[in-house]
Amino acid sequence: MKTRKIASWLFMLCCTIFGFLPVSATNYSVPADGKAYRLWNTNYAGHLMYEDHATSQLKTTATVNDNDFYQVFVLTKSGEGYTLRNVGSGAYVGIVYENETMYTTGNNPFTFNIKRNTARTDVECYNLMHSTGRFCMHEAQGQRVVRWFPTTTSESNRPSEWQFEEVTLTAEMQQRLKEKQQLIPAAYYIINTQRKPGTELYMYEGSDHKLNIRSTKPSSTKFDDVWVMRVINGQSVLQNLGTGRYVQKQSTKYTNYYTGANPYAFWFKRFGFVNGNTYWDIANTNDNNEGLHGDGDLRVVPWRPAAPGGQITPSEWVIREAGISNDQVKQRLTQLSGAKRPEDGKYYRIVCVDYKRPLKIDYANGTVTTENTTIANDYAQVWKLIANGDRFDLVNAYTNQMIQRQNGALSQPYRTAARSNGGFKFNEVNDPFNLMFTMDDVFGVGIHCAQSQGYQAVGWHTSASANNWVLYEVKVDEEKLRKAQEEYQAFHNLKDNANVHWQKLSKYFEDAAATKIAPVYADKTNDNLKAEMQNDGIPVILQNVVLKIKDQAWATYASGNNWEERFRIASYKPYSDNDHWAWKVGMSYKFGNLTNPTGITAYPKNTLLLFVDSDVPANASLEAETVELCSVEGNRIRLKKGLNVIAVEKQANLFIRYIVNTHNTGMKLAQFPDIKIHIEGGSVNGYFDLTKGDDNQVWKDMISDGLLQAQAVNLKTKNVVFHMNAAKVKAACPGPMANLLKIWDGIVQMEVDLKGLQAKVADRCNNVLNATSVQSSYMYATTFGSYYEEGTLSSVMNYERMRLGGSIWGPAHEMGHCHQNLINMHGCTEVSNNLFSNVAVFNQGVMTSRGNGSSQYISEQYVAGNHFADYNIWCKTQLYFKLWLYFHAAGNQPDFYQKLFQLLNDDPMKKPYDINGPDEWLKFALKCCEAANADLSEFFQMYGFFVPVHQKVVGDYSEKRLTATQAQIDAVLAKMHAYPKKLGNIVFIDDHIRRSPATYEGAPAGTMRRDYDDWVAIGKMGDHGQWEDFKPNAQQPGGARLLQCVKNNDGTMSIAFDHVLPGTMGYKFYDTKGNLLFIANTDRVQLPSSVVNKLGGEQPVIKVAQASGFDALVTTAIPSGIDAIRNLPANAMVDVHTLDGVCVARHITIAQANSQLPQGVYIITQLDTKASHTVHMGR
Repeated sequence: MKTRKIASWLFMLCCTIFGFLPVSATNYSVPADGKAYRLWNTNYAGHLMYEDHATSQLKTTATVNDNDFYQVFVLTKSGEGYTLRNVGSGAYVGIVYENETMYTTGNNPFTFNIKRNTARTDVECYNLMHSTGRFCMHEAQGQRVVRWFPTTTSESNRPSEWQFEEVTLTAEMQQRLKEKQQLIPAAYYIINTQRKPGTELYMYEGSDHKLNIRSTKPSSTKFDDVWVMRVINGQSVLQNLGTGRYVQKQSTKYTNYYTGANPYAFWFKRFGFVNGNTYWDIANTNDNNEGLHGDGDLRVVPWRPAAPGGQITPSEWVIREAGISNDQVKQRLTQLSGAKRPEDGKYYRIVCVDYKRPLKIDYANGTVTTENTTIANDYAQVWKLIANGDRFDLVNAYTNQMIQRQNGALSQPYRTAARSNGGFKFNEVNDPFNLMFTMDDVFGVGIHCAQSQGYQAVGWHTSASANNWVLYEVKVDEEKLRKAQEEYQAFHNLKDNANVHWQKLSKYFEDAAATKIAPVYADKTNDNLKAEMQNDGIPVILQNVVLKIKDQAWATYASGNNWEERFRIASYKPYSDNDHWAWKVGMSYKFGNLTNPTGITAYPKNTLLLFVDSDVPANASLEAETVELCSVEGNRIRLKKGLNVIAVEKQANLFIRYIVNTHNTGMKLAQFPDIKIHIEGGSVNGYFDLTKGDDNQVWKDMISDGLLQAQAVNLKTKNVVFHMNAAKVKAACPGPMANLLKIWDGIVQMEVDLKGLQAKVADRCNNVLNATSVQSSYMYATTFGSYYEEGTLSSVMNYERMRLGGSIWGPAHEMGHCHQNLINMHGCTEVSNNLFSNVAVFNQGVMTSRGNGSSQYISEQYVAGNHFADYNIWCKTQLYFKLWLYFHAAGNQPDFYQKLFQLLNDDPMKKPYDINGPDEWLKFALKCCEAANADLSEFFQMYGFFVPVHQKVVGDYSEKRLTATQAQIDAVLAKMHAYPKKLGNIVFIDDHIRRSPATYEGAPAGTMRRDYDDWVAIGKMGDHGQWEDFKPNAQQPGGARLLQCVKNNDGTMSIAFDHVLPGTMGYKFYDTKGNLLFIANTDRVQLPSSVVNKLGGEQPVIKVAQASGFDALVTTAIPSGIDAIRNLPANAMVDVHTLDGVCVARHITIAQANSQLPQGVYIITQLDTKASHTVHMGR
């Protein structure tokens, strides 16, 4: 006892001396609405919460500052809890989804349930709880405020306890909060004060749903001028409280903004605080170029905002709280939307709040998914709720199947079954505006609409916004529902009993593909045949197949083509595994998923019958796959010999996946036979197949015969299978489809050939890439191939634009992403694939290459001391292309890239977060030397490969750090210098020096390639280095004479050459120690002052670069035909200029000029006679 008393006394003394007191010394309060507080942690004495204004993160500090408003928080009642607003920033504490994650502030407040910890009697403290009761605010190591568990779960969680010290909410604080207005989800008036200065004009929605402004004061019942600012799927939207409709984007000037059914994201940009109001720009996009504006006709139209810091205009708005509580808003919006609470025995359509997608059953495979739109009579979207204790079973109205709990499994799609396994708990979400619920499984996991998984219903944490669902009651027509259920049951019986039906049906056919009627039935009448099949218990849908094949009752077409038989009965070839072989041959992503299109499109509620002619071979799999527009994967159904039954619930094109294992079985593709399949059901849509000899006339016939009417069209070449928007493809290419596809196929074949790896395994690998149209993101590449926003199809699927225009760049660039992996260095994801684009453009024969590879541009970045990672994207693009231009186009080693890809496939570059130079970019350079059997060190030197770096952060879709020491660089250079052949002069090769002949088919005689763009144009890129001059049979000796080398007053140096020989590709400038300082490919050069300084007063050593790789020295003989200096009066006063017109001396005697200026050729002007002479002089 005595020891404890002494210790206690010492502790209090220390507190007094060092200026802090334990927690118990501060006066604490019970938290209450509208008051300001400091929050103290009970575990760490003297630690109070604050917002770090630099990062918006919540932390703790032991330093109390009465003038630091970032240490003060205002509590505001919200439902059953409180929001916390920081006085310093005006921002609100937001939600955190993971433990150990720091809380931050923003404009989306999170409601905390502040609960007193009654287990502690020594202090009055609280947990700031999440609504689930499982998590709360907690001070972690490093004085971080993070999500963690409350004290109720463990005594060790005392850092989760907080005490509230009330702080007087001063006038200064209130003014600060007003200036730092945050647009949190709430009801507002949106007011324009500048269209009619002195009059407040309120934005409202008219009866025609257009937005206008008026001076009429807001109505308390109509609500057409009340706007709910809310956050949906992480984006801010505006919803009118009168109609429940959302403001839509408008980009057409002088045209009203309007409202619509679906939310559209706007960006609210704080303009400034003026005359007691915070003004906002409400922008269409994040760059704030255009947004809401009140015009002279009192319409709300798009217009540009005021300049930052400028005068307020009618594009700036006051956004004032409407004084309507969130409960009132929620009641109003619920009334408008028709949202309901769950009740036993009622039918509902259950819609995901984030994506507006109704929950439905995929009756084809029994999984639960969502639909992109509401379909009124689709009972697969309707669910009956059956009470099960405090839970509900969700019974699908169409199938009578119940969603099955899966005990908290994450990312796993929910499935249905005939019986309940416990049901789901409907928990109302604490949302200020929506009446919505989570459907909880167990362990905080529930039904979630997974955008990343094709909007399937999967298990995920209930705190995620895509777990929030709205219930809309459905009045069911019992008779229609009964018929729908009978329809489903008929399909279900057919599918479940397919084997039994096939046993009965097979006797009527000669083959398992059901393509030939058995001879014994060939002469029977249809009535007799139907009677026998009826007696055998064969369903009518299968009877019709027998009769069709017996009578060969195929549809007829005006063109005379038997499209139906062609597409309904076909043999399908095997394809190698798209995953294993992708990595085996160095692809960036998996090969394409879609390989065998069928030409059959299925529509909702269609039943497909697939008759497979033979057993699936060992080491192979055979599946049918139904794929929707804008998708590259779909529902897969494993196939077997004989009858297979498939249901389709959305419009989709049918593909066959016949995948064989050739990577670890020792088997080759030729050992797997094609498999014949007969398909009935669905519609004959057709597809175009270049591999089967389809020509332009076939394409035209398909269109004229009424095929290709589905949403998606399929096209096939040796290397590419297309799945694209049919209407847009037909509009872009109404005629020469075969010609267009040959261009596409040629692009991919070129990329495959340039790599060379697939040719070595062609007997085992025959994978293709997919080209798929999508509805967003322009063009991109990822798993399975490349993707094209539908608006781009007018160019990439247009024959003339692909044949003669720049449209070829996009597909070659995107397919290049698939092939770039082995040669891609960090920072080059949008660079190394441009090798393939530039080769495609070169082979097209219309234009020059893209990118700036001029000596001047390279030298600028080299002289600046840049590492390769810092070089301009188009300069780096030309590095890859120069290697191709020299070795392949010029014919110096046409297998260079094939060797390089093989070397890097055998010994790949390594790209962890911390990249080591010898493992990545230095390895790439060294492998290039190995592939060329030559020293390319000067080439890579000029591209900044040998600049030491230490943990240099480089972005490229993700950030990584680069490190290379001088010792590592020197070791790599030593290996390069060991190659006797020197090819550093490749740095000068270019296709922009002079015009080259156009080589496209049909080019008129004398047609020359045009510039790809004006930035890099012929005539701007220098005098020497044209790629044709590097051809083995075109290489000539190079050389030049130094005409001038003069240091200018600004520290630069003017250099000129004459008597330049045809084999000159450029000039290289060294110091006297042999260090390469600069390159140029023009006959007049100005060395930058930074380079001149490195010369240390010496003249540069200049070498002429030749195409052979050897260098020639510049001669320095006095040019003939130039006045001798000795023939002029030594004392004559002159002005001296370089040949470029730069004045280097004024009012100086000829003798002084001759002794002071560097040796070179100058123009001197005598001041007395005004006579000018070109002379060679200098020391």
